[in-house]
Amino acid sequence: MFVHYVGTIGSFFVLLFPLPGFWSITFPVALVGAILNIFPIMVLRFNKPRLLLLKKRLLRNQTQNQLSDEKEVIVEEPKKDENS
Repeated sequence: MFVHYVGTIGSFFVLLFPLPGFWSITFPVALVGAILNIFPIMVLRFNKPRLLLLKKRLLRNQTQNQLSDEKEVIVEEPKKDENS
Protein backbone atom coordinates (compact mmCIF):
# COMPACT_ATOMS: atom_id res chain seq x y z
CA MET A 1 0.00 0.00 0.00
CA PHE A 2 2.95 2.29 0.67
CA VAL A 3 4.01 1.96 -2.98
CA HIS A 4 0.68 3.36 -4.16
CA TYR A 5 0.98 6.38 -1.86
CA VAL A 6 4.49 7.07 -3.13
CA GLY A 7 3.30 6.66 -6.73
CA THR A 8 0.47 9.13 -6.21
CA ILE A 9 2.74 11.69 -4.58
CA GLY A 10 5.40 11.08 -7.24
CA SER A 11 2.92 11.79 -10.02
CA PHE A 12 2.26 15.22 -8.58
CA PHE A 13 5.98 15.77 -7.95
CA VAL A 14 6.37 15.97 -11.72
CA LEU A 15 4.07 19.00 -11.67
CA LEU A 16 6.61 21.00 -9.63
CA PHE A 17 8.98 21.30 -12.58
CA PRO A 18 7.04 22.78 -15.49
CA LEU A 19 8.87 22.10 -18.73
CA PRO A 20 7.99 23.28 -22.26
CA GLY A 21 5.46 20.47 -22.86
CA PHE A 22 3.81 20.82 -19.46
CA TRP A 23 0.14 21.10 -20.44
CA SER A 24 0.32 18.67 -23.33
CA ILE A 25 2.48 15.90 -21.82
CA THR A 26 3.48 16.33 -18.18
CA PHE A 27 0.11 17.30 -16.70
CA PRO A 28 -1.91 14.47 -18.36
CA VAL A 29 0.73 11.89 -17.40
CA ALA A 30 0.74 13.08 -13.77
CA LEU A 31 -3.06 13.11 -13.67
CA VAL A 32 -3.41 9.59 -15.12
CA GLY A 33 -0.66 8.31 -12.81
CA ALA A 34 -2.41 9.73 -9.75
CA ILE A 35 -5.79 8.31 -10.76
CA LEU A 36 -4.33 4.86 -11.48
CA ASN A 37 -2.64 4.81 -8.06
CA ILE A 38 -5.69 6.02 -6.13
CA PHE A 39 -7.88 3.06 -7.17
CA PRO A 40 -5.68 0.38 -5.55
CA ILE A 41 -5.48 2.51 -2.38
CA MET A 42 -9.28 2.61 -2.20
CA VAL A 43 -9.60 -1.14 -2.80
CA LEU A 44 -6.95 -2.01 -0.22
CA ARG A 45 -8.49 0.24 2.43
CA PHE A 46 -11.83 -1.49 1.93
CA ASN A 47 -10.53 -5.07 1.77
CA LYS A 48 -7.60 -5.05 4.21
CA PRO A 49 -9.65 -5.64 7.41
CA ARG A 50 -11.51 -8.50 5.73
CA LEU A 51 -8.30 -10.05 4.45
CA LEU A 52 -6.70 -9.85 7.91
CA LEU A 53 -9.77 -11.54 9.43
CA LEU A 54 -9.63 -14.26 6.79
CA LYS A 55 -5.92 -14.80 7.47
CA LYS A 56 -6.61 -15.10 11.21
CA ARG A 57 -9.35 -17.67 10.59
CA LEU A 58 -7.19 -19.70 8.21
CA LEU A 59 -4.30 -19.78 10.68
CA ARG A 60 -6.64 -20.84 13.49
CA ASN A 61 -8.16 -23.61 11.35
CA GLN A 62 -4.71 -24.76 10.29
CA THR A 63 -3.53 -25.09 13.89
CA GLN A 64 -6.74 -26.91 14.86
CA ASN A 65 -6.24 -29.35 11.98
CA GLN A 66 -2.65 -29.98 13.03
CA LEU A 67 -3.76 -30.66 16.61
CA SER A 68 -6.50 -33.03 15.51
CA ASP A 69 -4.05 -34.89 13.26
CA GLU A 70 -1.69 -35.37 16.19
CA LYS A 71 -4.48 -36.69 18.41
CA GLU A 72 -5.61 -39.35 15.95
CA VAL A 73 -4.51 -42.78 16.98
CA ILE A 74 -3.94 -45.38 14.35
CA VAL A 75 -5.48 -48.63 15.42
CA GLU A 76 -3.83 -51.69 13.94
CA GLU A 77 -5.95 -54.66 13.04
CA PRO A 78 -5.14 -57.78 15.01
CA LYS A 79 -3.00 -60.30 13.18
CA LYS A 80 -4.69 -63.46 12.06
CA ASP A 81 -3.20 -66.75 13.12
CA GLU A 82 -2.06 -68.93 10.30
CA ASN A 83 -3.20 -72.08 12.16
CA SER A 84 -6.88 -71.11 12.37
